[in-house]
Order: sequence, then structure tokens, then C-alpha cells
Amino acid sequence: MLYIKVVTLFDSPQHAEVVKRHLAGEGFSPGEIGSLTRANLTLAGDNLQAASLWQHLLGRDILPYEAAVYGKGARAGGVILTVRVCETELEKVSAVLNVHNAVDIRKRAIADGLISKTGSNEGPARIRRFTTDPPSDALSTLQDEQSAALRHAISDPEFQRAAQEAGSAIPPHQHADALAAAASADESDGSGFLTAADSVEVIRARMRRRLLVEQQSGGAASGTA
Repeated sequence: MLYIKVVTLFDSPQHAEVVKRHLAGEGFSPGEIGSLTRANLTLAGDNLQAASLWQHLLGRDILPYEAAVYGKGARAGGVILTVRVCETELEKVSAVLNVHNAVDIRKRAIADGLISKTGSNEGPARIRRFTTDPPSDALSTLQDEQSAALRHAISDPEFQRAAQEAGSAIPPHQHADALAAAASADESDGSGFLTAADSVEVIRARMRRRLLVEQQSGGAASGTA
């Protein structure tokens, strides 16, 4: 079965939260809804507009100007909302997202001088679709997998070169602090959208995963005692 990651950009967390609630109300699993914000992209430093970063996070066929718009949007406090669906649900999720007037990526790129208006009359570009992998396992969420993709992205030589050229690479000794900040952002109501009103599905999945990690850590400790 083919899976699609559907991507939209909203200029405020509040707007994205409304959309997220609508998606959940239409039956889309909260575990298959993710967000990318400046807070949970801490590991990328100030190099949020690097195409290689967004290739890892969203898809290899992302265009440079799209990466720049997403990065600039995140830096300004916006939210890149992602939803993973099977191809049979693509029409339904698109119908929901079309109601909410997401940022038109092409129009924003023209306004920012990233592309010329000439030859850019294809119509609105508010929803982007990327072929993606199916869920990795029953315990992982899309947000978790995007966090893992971010860690892979910052180790990509292409990203590292771009960050060094821009003078925005995070020194290795600061990676642990950046990871902690990103993890905290993933679980806040301003970035990862985990609030009390959310479905218990995501919360239970994370609790099970953490319990497994604690058990494994305990077993490793007792084995070395």
C-alpha cells in the first residue's frame, strides 16, 4: 500500500491547532499527525532553509524554494503540519486541509523573491504531497519518526557543509542540550500539540515506548552490576 505525507504550512500554532483538531475529528489518528516548528527543529540550528534538511524531513523531491519557505516559516513561528495517510485517504485529507487556507508556498516564494512570477501561474500551492514510508511499528508516531529523520539530517554531509558555510552548525558538545530541547518541544502544546484534550492513543504509545526503554536500561544496568 502506498503512503503519502501531506504537508501544509500555517503561520501560527493556533491556526495549525484548529486544523489538527479538525483532522482528528474526521477520524485521522493523532499518531499520524505531526508538526515541524522552530522549537522542535533545534538540532538544525539556524540553517532551517537547507534543502537537504527538508529532503530528510519531508521527501527527496522537495524543491529548493519550498525548503526555503518552510524554513523561513518555521523560523518566524509558523508550523509545518504533516499528516501521513494511505493513498485511499488522500482525497479526504485534502478536502479537510483545503478548508483552512494554508500558506500558498508558491505565492510566498514569489513574494520573498525566491522564484520569479514568470512561469509560475500553475495555481495555488497550499498542499504538498510526498510519497513516504509506512509506520515503522505500532509504537511509533509520525512525530517520533520526524524527530529521528532530523537526527539523520544533521549528520548528512551536505547539510553539515551548508551549516558550516552559513556559520550556523551546532557544536557537537551542544547536541545533547539541543536534543533535550527538541524532545521537550515535541511534547508541549505549542509544538507537538500534546494537550489534555488529545486522544490517549499518542500518550499511551509514548508511555509504552518509554517503559520499554526503562526496562532495557534497567536490564543493561543489572547485567553490568
